[in-house]
Amino acid sequence: IKSSSDAEPLFNLAEGQYLVRATRGNSTVDVVIDVKTDTAIQHTFNLNIGNLKLSALASESSQPFTKFLDVNYKVYEAKKDLDGKRAKVSSSSDAFPLFKLAARSYIVVASRGNASVEKRIEVKAGERVETSFNLNTGNLKLSALPSEGAAPFSKFLAVHYQIYTDQLDRDGKRIKVTNSSDAQPLFKLAAGKYILEATRKDTNIKIEKSIEIIAGELLEKTVIINEDAANTTEITPATTSTRFESDAASTVATPETNTTVSEPATVVTPANAETISNDPEVASPENIEVPAETSTSPQ
Repeated sequence: IKSSSDAEPLFNLAEGQYLVRATRGNSTVDVVIDVKTDTAIQHTFNLNIGNLKLSALASESSQPFTKFLDVNYKVYEAKKDLDGKRAKVSSSSDAFPLFKLAARSYIVVASRGNASVEKRIEVKAGERVETSFNLNTGNLKLSALPSEGAAPFSKFLAVHYQIYTDQLDRDGKRIKVTNSSDAQPLFKLAAGKYILEATRKDTNIKIEKSIEIIAGELLEKTVIINEDAANTTEITPATTSTRFESDAASTVATPETNTTVSEPATVVTPANAETISNDPEVASPENIEVPAETSTSPQ
């Protein structure tokens, strides 16, 4: 019948019985209220809700990412349904998202490119939890030349780049991680070793190079694609790594009160941004250290 987002709304209603619903984030409370003529009724809803604020780092020594779309966060119910799946509660690509959540446990997944980390987080009513994810990720920027000293390819589709894992699957094939036909693509990759495959569209000449991504660093790689390069079968290690900061401010405020140690984050790579493992406790045997969670009163 009526709605309001005011902090203390006042509704003028005819006498009768009404269902009143209060909602904040994923928390909803319904109350049946009897309204009588010339009678003022006051009701306070207990939404049993808390706040969750998130951030992410490229490496332990990096500053947090600060740009929109740098990192994607997804919040899932910790409890599985009858099919063994978890319902998605909310998501955000803000640099420092603030989620308003009903008090209970959640699985939170932070992902960037093929790097993904998930954590189980407990949200308590009337408190704010702040936690950060170490994504152990770096950047790869590519360009290609037709020959030594020539100008790089500058048109879209002139060269097709494909990135594979350096390990083989059960069928003896490499797993493709990502690809691009941009002239100078920038890939966001989990730290580790990969195989770069670059193919010229005009001659179909293909070269392969081994590369290694280091967390918190930008690797800039220029490859030559011609018959001489294609005949060189050796896969050479990558070079020219430089440190990159996550476009962060020089000073980042950190919570200082009521510090509690969070569960270790679980690294899940390569990641599928649309799905998470059925059991976050055993999704991967590899754990990394992450900053501690902090609970404070929500603002």
